[in-house]
Amino acid sequence: GKPSDLPWAIHYCKNSGAYHHHLQSGLISFDQSHSLSVHPTQLYQILGCLIIAFLVYRFRNYWKAKGSLFLFTVLMYGILRFMTEFFRDPVANGVAGQIFMGLKYVQWSILIALLIITFLMVIREKYYIRRTVGNIDRKINWRHYSLFIIVLFLLSTQWGWFEHKEKLMILSVSVPLLLFLLWKAYKSYTMPAIRWSFPFILLGGFVFMGQTVITDDKTDPPSYAEFNVGASFGRFYNEVREYMGQAYSHTETVDGFCGPYQHDVYVPVYDYHDRRHTFMTYGFGARYVFRFGQFKKLHLGATYFWSSEYETDSKSGFSKYYISKGFCPMIKMEWRWVGVGLGVHLGDLRYARNNNGHEGSFHQLIYNNYNTMPSIHLRVGPYDTFFAEFNYANSFPGSSPAPLLKGGIGSGLGKTNGTKIVLGASELGLYAEADYVIKDKYVVSFMCNGNLKSGVENQRMVSVGFKYRILNQRD
Repeated sequence: GKPSDLPWAIHYCKNSGAYHHHLQSGLISFDQSHSLSVHPTQLYQILGCLIIAFLVYRFRNYWKAKGSLFLFTVLMYGILRFMTEFFRDPVANGVAGQIFMGLKYVQWSILIALLIITFLMVIREKYYIRRTVGNIDRKINWRHYSLFIIVLFLLSTQWGWFEHKEKLMILSVSVPLLLFLLWKAYKSYTMPAIRWSFPFILLGGFVFMGQTVITDDKTDPPSYAEFNVGASFGRFYNEVREYMGQAYSHTETVDGFCGPYQHDVYVPVYDYHDRRHTFMTYGFGARYVFRFGQFKKLHLGATYFWSSEYETDSKSGFSKYYISKGFCPMIKMEWRWVGVGLGVHLGDLRYARNNNGHEGSFHQLIYNNYNTMPSIHLRVGPYDTFFAEFNYANSFPGSSPAPLLKGGIGSGLGKTNGTKIVLGASELGLYAEADYVIKDKYVVSFMCNGNLKSGVENQRMVSVGFKYRILNQRD
């Protein structure tokens, strides 16, 4: 919240966001133990939600059209959020806290959403026609599903504006509601006698299908040459600590050789601010894949990549530009149950790793420059059904500044042509990766990696790629 001298104003202790913001703005000194008193916007929202719950209950029978009560609830919360934004510090909203014509960006977005919801409510109530069982027989009211999808879409477009606790609250409500709607739709289209047997039949079908490899003919698949291009882009933040000097802390008595004496104690003073890193990586490569039967493969190839990284200081606006480029030859041998790959990156490599400090929430990144870096791939399990894999510096199209370590589980969906879906974790957080082969000639690759956090703790990366194969007709 904004600074306030009201009787119910609250203050935050050290290592809190409010304390660091007030310290950087010069509103408090380093020796103070807490921030300035600010508006308790959390309490404002709790009180407002209680009032909204009373209004929803009071006017629950006023609306004629189904779904209008839900729209009324969303409308009331939007009004509450619009009003509480006047008491929140613009820094709490990040980019959405910038002022335009007297209002924050987030307030303008809320205002537009409120106008749309009000328009929908008026139209629904004005042209509502009461339906009875005699003139319509509908098992599922698809309006509920459509409205739920629209709300999810609106939330996803503004996801970066919510705080971490708000995201957890939204997920805790939306996920059970989604499961309830799916269960309701499932009950509407299944018979009670076989309702519980269908999921087990479906699961068993997927398991048995996953154990079957479907090929066009009984001959061994041919070897092929593959050419690939790809790009990745993303961003992350680095908190920088700048030494500003020393400040007087307190005076203590020290026992000296000639007796006790007074000694002034000074502590270092640091200024904390964030730096934003935005990177883009491009690459292309080629390899030849030798096929020895249905499952055995030998990969020989190389990849060239070029990466650019922009570093911008949030306080001074100072920016830097870095270039990384490299070349990576590799060899990989695959059997059905085991796969091993080795390579080496050669060039001007730049890799950032976390270095968590010892002072509260302080964190920073340490950059290492390399001329060589190994690349390792290890897989255990049949790659056509279910497997686990580990990768070190093996993210196409380059190793830097992409995540260095990755590990996950995946499936080839019953295919041996390179199709796969992998879910796992890396240094950036959770990731999902997919390769889809089209007509045994075209391969589309996609990977999304992030830590699902907002603000300066957000880290994310997206990679896309395309591969073209030339089959060896002599095999």
